[in-house]
Formats: sequence, structure tokens, C-alpha cells
Amino acid sequence: MKVLRGVFFQLLDYHRGNVDAIGVGEKAGLRTFVTLIREFRMTLDEVDEACVALEKNITNSERIDLAYMAFYYGTGPNSTRVLRASIARYDKDLVDFIILRLDDSNWKKAKMNERNLGYMPFEGHQSRLGHYFRHLYEMVRYIDRNGGERAEEFAGMLRAQLSNHEQALLCLNSLSTIGAAWKNEGLLVRFRMIKNLPKNFFDPEMRTTAERKVTRRWCV
Repeated sequence: MKVLRGVFFQLLDYHRGNVDAIGVGEKAGLRTFVTLIREFRMTLDEVDEACVALEKNITNSERIDLAYMAFYYGTGPNSTRVLRASIARYDKDLVDFIILRLDDSNWKKAKMNERNLGYMPFEGHQSRLGHYFRHLYEMVRYIDRNGGERAEEFAGMLRAQLSNHEQALLCLNSLSTIGAAWKNEGLLVRFRMIKNLPKNFFDPEMRTTAERKVTRRWCV
């Protein structure tokens, strides 16, 4: 158990370092996640508007997945190719419409100024969030495999390090294609990694069937 504790606290230090290293625009560290949630909401708005414009009827879960994947990979010379491949299962006209809008430089500038973001939106966050979520996932898996009777205690110490906006982004990540392992392996449910988010933390229009199901089970 001493070895486990030593490794756990070393991993916890790595996690804190990952958080400190994240930044976008003038935001850094924990403040970055506030801005990232704001941009996700903007991306979800674009997906909703695309569905209305093209009269496409997709599920709430699919809306969140499409928005998160677009938010995560963004658009650009290389990003668009990766994004298209990651959402190839969706209607091509809908995907084309969303990418065309998010890749419009004038549109992006207008949204940046409208929301006072301080950086150009819709260009992706894979480089910021990829390592963060991989490390967080492997850390919870390590606790699950090695924690024994104290696994929930260690998971609770890790969860205590997560801000509300980190937990919210973790929730959204788990609802997406790229973060499906969190759900498939039952890690968020088992260790209640999303806990004590305020009841109305998400905007009312974001409290979709899928999101309500998740928060009802995971946010205690």
C-alpha cells in the first residue's frame, strides 16, 4: 500500500502539472476550463442551428457528440481531415454545413468578438486536452486496478482536485465518441468522478435526455 500511495501522489502531482500547463488566449490553468466550456456551448449552438437549417433530426446524444468532436478537433488544414474521419457516421450534408461554418474566418472572428474570448474559436483543443484526459483516464484505471479497499478513497482525493468546469468537461468528454471508454468501463459511475455539480450548471437547453441521465447517475 505504501508503494500505491507513493505512485498515486506522484500521479496527482503530474495531474496538477497538466492543469497548470493548459492555457488558451490569456487564460491559464483552471481558468482555461471556464473558457473551454463556453466554447463548447458555442459549438453546440452551431450544431443546433445546422440541424434546423437542414431539417436534420438527430438525437440529443448525437448533438452532444457532434459538438464535442468539432470542439475537440476543430477545423483547419489538418484538423478538418481528422474531424471528418471522426464523425464520418453522421449525415454528410450536416457535417459539411457545420465544418463550412466553423472554418469561416470571418464567422470565427465575429464569434470571438461577440463572446469576448480572447482567442480564435473552433480551431480545436486536441493539443491541450489530449494528454490531460489520457493521463486522467490512466490514473483512474490505476486506482481501479491497484486501490483495493481504498480505491474509492484515492478516487475521492483525485476528484477533489477537479474544479466544477473540469468535471463538466469530463462529463461531456465521456458522452463523446472519443471519451466512450469512461462510460464503457464504468469508471465514472464506479468512482463518482462527477460529483456536486450545481443542479443548473449546464444551460437549460443543454440539459438533454443524455445529459440528464449522466448527471442523475454521476453527479451526487
